[in-house]
Amino acid sequence: MLRTALIGVEAEFDRSTSAEQAVISVGNRIHVLTSKLRGRLHEMQGEHGRLPPSPAA
Repeated sequence: MLRTALIGVEAEFDRSTSAEQAVISVGNRIHVLTSKLRGRLHEMQGEHGRLPPSPAA
């Protein structure tokens, strides 16, 4: 009975670790994408100026 309980605990730990690694992986991907977007925004601001053109009066 103890062996069965230990096997269950080990399986739960493995699932927990896998879920944690999946969350970390998604977080890393989001970080990379937002860094790329921030870089592209910086490029666009340099090309087109920081402020939108003022409306014609």
